[in-house]
Amino acid sequence: MTAYANTTLTNRVDLDGNTFTNVKFLGAELHYNGGTPPEFRQVDFIQSRFVFDGPAMNTVEFLRTMSSDASNMSSVVQGLLPQLRPQAFPTVRPANMTYRATSTADVKPKG
Repeated sequence: MTAYANTTLTNRVDLDGNTFTNVKFLGAELHYNGGTPPEFRQVDFIQSRFVFDGPAMNTVEFLRTMSSDASNMSSVVQGLLPQLRPQAFPTVRPANMTYRATSTADVKPKG
């Protein structure tokens, strides 16, 4: 477990178990493998993307399959993760925008 603070990270960044405080992710590829969730405090995501590997990707695929209209289970997924309901996100956010996260649950456009 590593604590990053007051720095800019680029390229590949492994998230599992790490803490990020006042960190700028600039063109970074943020990898989460499904281990201990990372902690984010006052971070900026600039032209960066999240990559889910291993068990984390398996979970994403499982939820994606369950949430399809054909599965008839989308209400189950929404019940598990109410913060991910479409109405929680009033606008579509392009991947190349800058976002500021003040907590792990709050990611919004900066500016």
